[in-house]
Amino acid sequence: MQHGQAPYQSNGRPSLWQRTKWHRYTLLTGLVIGIFLGWLLHGVITFIVKFALVAVVLAVLIALFFVWRAYSHRSRRKVTLVTWQDDEVPSWRDPTR
Repeated sequence: MQHGQAPYQSNGRPSLWQRTKWHRYTLLTGLVIGIFLGWLLHGVITFIVKFALVAVVLAVLIALFFVWRAYSHRSRRKVTLVTWQDDEVPSWRDPTR
């Protein structure tokens, strides 16, 4: 084989190294572009991740606050009892009397 010629197998087909030449170039180009864009945008991506984490934590805390408030104030509510018969206007009375 002379210098500069593509390596071929004994049956005349190109070798694996020659057949995957463009795949390797594409992979290398994608890695370089990905590393560059990742370095360029790491601040934006970090901000989005941090913002999402804070939003999830706040949502859970707010939900827990509303659940606690609903159950802790349940026994303190005044209940108004309304009774009536078919021919009467409803009468409102306080059940504690």
